[in-house]
Amino acid sequence: ALTSGQYAAVKTLIKNSADVNASPEPAISVGIQGGCFQGGKAIKHLKRVVEAGAHINTPTGSMSPLAAAVQVANEASNLKEANRIVNFLLQRGADLSSTDHTGTPALHLATAAGNQKTARLLLDKGAPATQRDAYGKTALHIAAANGDGKLYKLIAKKCPDSCQALLSHMGDTALHEALYSDNVTEKCFLKMLKESRKHLSDSSFGDLLNTPQEANGDTLLHLAASRGFGKACKILLKAGASVSVVNVEGKTPVDVADPSLKTRPWFFGKSV
Repeated sequence: ALTSGQYAAVKTLIKNSADVNASPEPAISVGIQGGCFQGGKAIKHLKRVVEAGAHINTPTGSMSPLAAAVQVANEASNLKEANRIVNFLLQRGADLSSTDHTGTPALHLATAAGNQKTARLLLDKGAPATQRDAYGKTALHIAAANGDGKLYKLIAKKCPDSCQALLSHMGDTALHEALYSDNVTEKCFLKMLKESRKHLSDSSFGDLLNTPQEANGDTLLHLAASRGFGKACKILLKAGASVSVVNVEGKTPVDVADPSLKTRPWFFGKSV
């Protein structure tokens, strides 16, 4: 009944003392995805299922109710209504770090969909910005790769110093992700860089600039140079990016630079 959105049948079963947790799939998650909790009575209907004993939090590896609610919100035509479900679950103690069945946290789901309002709700309620998904990525990595400057800014505000420098399992910081992504223009990258600078100490920002990608050793300057991002290179250099650092192939940022940059004395002249 929950799966097919038949709330009337759900109500009858609850009245007859049915075990709402009898199914191996989390009852609330199934109900949310099945469309049981929609419209003006959505919260009333959800509350009835919760009060019948349905679990707000579920074991790792299952689709948590919060993750299910965020997924539905990502596709909702009425986001305000969908976020009421998210907020209700949080008020009832939903774990902000809970995930879907693939291990993707609720904040990551909202971020990947570009759902700023739900992401803001989660962050305001305390969703951990340092949490990683199955690939070791934080929500900041996701926003960066998507070229979503607004969500990057929102998440960066909630990040402690350590968050900015966290590496994914591939060995990338969020700013590495940005420079690898075709979704990210030079202007977009510079906005992200500026936002990161706002929330980091001088030493932490300096470390971030020169953090090598673990697999290939590329720094932000290597990547910006290879993409021909002249303005970004100039700003990175001024901020303290090292032009002498070499990647695993023994190449400096100048060695991998787009040909258009090698005609610029201010850049080429810093080669060592």
